[in-house]
Amino acid sequence: MLFLTVVSALALWATAIILPRTTQAVATPVSVRQLVQEGDRQLAAEDFAGALKAYDRAMTLDRRDLVPYYHAGVALSYLGEPEQAATLFLWVVRYGQPDRE
Repeated sequence: MLFLTVVSALALWATAIILPRTTQAVATPVSVRQLVQEGDRQLAAEDFAGALKAYDRAMTLDRRDLVPYYHAGVALSYLGEPEQAATLFLWVVRYGQPDRE
């Protein structure tokens, strides 16, 4: 019995040495504002699809923030999707505050 315990301990020790150590991934919190800024950078670089992805992620974080909706509409207009862009622009007009930019 002692022999099996020693052999098991040696096997675990050998496995720990052989297998590479991995670091756990740490989720970095991202804000709506950061995603909009990232989308704006991609829009300026004419990566319209990449910008749209950033704005989409921002919209999923906060459905009440209308800024990413507007910016996504701009990206869609550059992608040749006027109907989808218009839908987002109308969403902003409908749910936005009249005194907002």
